[in-house]
Amino acid sequence: MQTERYAFGSGKTYGRSSVGLGEIRLSNKDTALAGWRDYGWDGQSAVVRTGRIGTPYPSAWATLFVGVIAGVEVGVSDVRVRLRDAQRLLDEPIQTSLYAGTSSGASGVEGGADLEGDPKPLCFGLCRDAPLVLVNGALQIYQYHDGPAGGVLAVYDKGSALTSAGSVATLTALQAATVPPGHWLQCPPLGLVRLGSTPAGQVSADVLGDATGGYADTAPGIAARLLARVGVPVGDTFSALAAAAPAPVGVYVSESRKVGETLDDVLGSVGAWCVRDGAGVWQVGRLASPGLPVAEITDLEMTDITVLTPSDDDGGVPPYRVDLQYLRCWRTQDEPAAGVTSDRKAFLSKEYRTKTALNGAIKTKHLLSPVMTRTTLLVVPEDAQAEAERLLALYGVRRDYVRVTVRFGQGDFGLFA
Repeated sequence: MQTERYAFGSGKTYGRSSVGLGEIRLSNKDTALAGWRDYGWDGQSAVVRTGRIGTPYPSAWATLFVGVIAGVEVGVSDVRVRLRDAQRLLDEPIQTSLYAGTSSGASGVEGGADLEGDPKPLCFGLCRDAPLVLVNGALQIYQYHDGPAGGVLAVYDKGSALTSAGSVATLTALQAATVPPGHWLQCPPLGLVRLGSTPAGQVSADVLGDATGGYADTAPGIAARLLARVGVPVGDTFSALAAAAPAPVGVYVSESRKVGETLDDVLGSVGAWCVRDGAGVWQVGRLASPGLPVAEITDLEMTDITVLTPSDDDGGVPPYRVDLQYLRCWRTQDEPAAGVTSDRKAFLSKEYRTKTALNGAIKTKHLLSPVMTRTTLLVVPEDAQAEAERLLALYGVRRDYVRVTVRFGQGDFGLFA
């Protein structure tokens, strides 16, 4: 069996993880497997186990790999079982619930005909100035999340704050309420907000996102929610990453987008990766400076060792400065309402804020030292500064990217599962 697994892709230290699955090759010299070509293999599960003949199966056998079959090729002397890249699960759309476009008068929250077929918005964590979607024009009802949410902190009309009129728990109560002009009323269980009058311009809000099973705002917590949308299991490494990277993040999705794209943005905010292990469970980890050894590979197991040049954009040259973007304004505005403060105008004019970590000595030693720019979904300035400094410490010194080829024996696979 041939398989490859990368935390960030071959030779890279950030970006999307990948699993390059090849094939399982079976001997068929006696042609006993010739009939396999007529079976429907595509989409079926593939499980590879190892154990000693005569021991109880499967209880005494170790699982090496769980995957999906792409197809089977039956040859003269062998059968090749082609495997499907597990990461393709992340190519599924993050939102499959679409607006029906059936709202009429004071009835319905499925939007007008212009919204028919559009994905409903999703919000995870804290999102500042998230654009609200008008789902009932007659009642001025807007949506920011498709499902239970943590709630709304503030609502803005052309960047100017409106006044809260409280909260209700049902759509019936939201529709029946009397909301004064210049006010807003929220319904967190449905991710809805109702305005008391027609707005003068663009409507946005500071919102706390998905609260299905409890509110989550850390990178691993949100990542687990995203993976749950495609029905895949997650491992205990998510809890470990939450302890190592507890900083809150926030992401808002209002367009057609793949799960993997959003997952990359969320985990990349804390330098983390996500990949499926050999048992079919999704695990996360974080790129960090070398610490205590987790395994020992001796000359007996090693067949080759190669020092590689990283394929990151900087080619492995240490950066002297890290510019880390954070606290996204999800709806920027060039011309907010009159009376909006200068600080508020400044916030609305820029999509991101920036924190910087700098070490001039690196530039003195490495004349081609670049500026590393990372865009994140972090929302707290202190967390952004800490991550910028962490990245500078990690990348600001020369690192060797080493590829070690080892031979496996019985029981070794658990180390790399």
